[in-house]
Amino acid sequence: MVSIHEPSDLEKVPDPAVRGLAACRLLELNPEPPSPSDWPDATATLYVVEDGDDVAGPDYAFVGPRGLLSDLWDERKVGDRQFTRPFEWVCHHADRGVIEALLLLSDDEGAIILVPDDLLFKYPDLQWVLTSPEAGGLVEPAPCP
Repeated sequence: MVSIHEPSDLEKVPDPAVRGLAACRLLELNPEPPSPSDWPDATATLYVVEDGDDVAGPDYAFVGPRGLLSDLWDERKVGDRQFTRPFEWVCHHADRGVIEALLLLSDDEGAIILVPDDLLFKYPDLQWVLTSPEAGGLVEPAPCP
């Protein structure tokens, strides 16, 4: 997992299309360039899923007990008819080859999860959570130049 809290973290993202989307969202969250000491107080963090991540493990415990595969109420498992994903919305940026999901953690804090398309086949449960109509489907992505 790549955690992006400040502009210098963007260089950790190897895919230029994913890095571009992450840079765009970081700029939207912080339109006025803050001083470096202000970055830890940002209201959102971006996470890029990487090959080999345990998407149901402790790295993603901030989402829920089953990581990115957590049910909103922690009552259902992936594939259950009444499974409710914890994300406010999920969209697919086909032009960039990435899925973007917004997670609200509190009134003041959130996280944006970016999942490159080429990883979805390696994580079929995550693909179901993010893209299946039963789990909530996809919304139109907000443009990012």
